[in-house]
Amino acid sequence: MNQIYDAPIDHPSAWTSAGIGGKEGLMHRMGPEHVQALDELLARTRHLEPDAVTRADFDHPVINALMLGVSDAIMNGHGAIILSGLDMGRTSLDDYSRIYWGLGTHLGEGAIQSPKLDRIGHVQKEEHNPDGRGYQLDIELRSHTDFHEILSLASFRKAAKGGESGAVSSLAIHNVMLQEAPEHLATLYEGFFHGYADPSALTKDKVPIFCNVEGKVSCFYHGLFMLNAAKQMGVELPPELRAAMACFSEIAQRP
Repeated sequence: MNQIYDAPIDHPSAWTSAGIGGKEGLMHRMGPEHVQALDELLARTRHLEPDAVTRADFDHPVINALMLGVSDAIMNGHGAIILSGLDMGRTSLDDYSRIYWGLGTHLGEGAIQSPKLDRIGHVQKEEHNPDGRGYQLDIELRSHTDFHEILSLASFRKAAKGGESGAVSSLAIHNVMLQEAPEHLATLYEGFFHGYADPSALTKDKVPIFCNVEGKVSCFYHGLFMLNAAKQMGVELPPELRAAMACFSEIAQRP
């Protein structure tokens, strides 16, 4: 049984913007030694396609130490980190993709992220977007989680307008909800079915939004998947779920 965790979650990953000092609280700036090490790794791997680079290809003591810290921040700290410090004026998109992928090899194995079977997707508006991929539309994507254990985004160039990204702690949302609207938690722990572009992939069981396993709370929230499932099943989302989702989203949008 997915029992509700009914106490405040006291962990660095249950952060609020005010509590960590805003964006700076997640920021880690690379120094000249990191840039030099990345230049060495680029020279070593430039003959490879970015997503063909392996962990062994991207092995360097300076980068190894950097990414060990990144991994610790993700798994044991705030659960999110912002790396900065590269001069985009001296880096091509191809090289930047190679750096992006190479750093990722220190965190796990790269996985496909869409029906296109792409492992590096470009976040930009595309006129030909038959699957309606959100990152290729010019609409706001509200707070949600994705399938993968670790999600990464990289910024290569600034959009002409818009293009802002944000992060919010789902465990902080859980804390606020426990305090302000605990009546919604049972619904979120129950969850709902998920539906995808392929109707045959409709889940057989409900997918919890919040899950408590031996006192460790996790979250998987993607409203679109639940709406798709309801449409494919020919039903409406339960009113108590709609109310709980609205509360979740409202808290996520708070400064």
